[in-house]
Amino acid sequence: MSKASAIAVEITSRMQGISIANGYATDIGARVYRGKLRLDETNLPCVVIVEGDDDSGSQQIRNCRTEAIYMLEGHAICDPDNPNDVGHLIVADLKKAIFSGDITFNKTVLECRYAGRSIEPREAGLSLVAASIEIAVSFVENLAAP
Repeated sequence: MSKASAIAVEITSRMQGISIANGYATDIGARVYRGKLRLDETNLPCVVIVEGDDDSGSQQIRNCRTEAIYMLEGHAICDPDNPNDVGHLIVADLKKAIFSGDITFNKTVLECRYAGRSIEPREAGLSLVAASIEIAVSFVENLAAP
């Protein structure tokens, strides 16, 4: 398993822990998808982990420092008149799941940095909200044996 895969698995595990029973404000951890594009009401509540592009300023092959971007999207039913209320709860749950644990991901990463949040505009007539945080994760990998 590559370091990038191991990081995605760890993020998935943390997202699966998001439940009201575990002290969170939502149950978005009931379903966690890695990269799923289409969602419908049967998939809710859920988290979708979207992996963005990675970047490296390093010229080294064996000790290449890489920064990978992960967008963690929470999707849930909401009050159609006040969707941001649930959106803020989702953002708080996502932050708590990532940053209350070991942010070295068992010494796999050098840095896990918060890179922002978003609450998506709700489509007219829908009782659904999507909110996300973006994190930047830096790690060292051997490009010849990722």
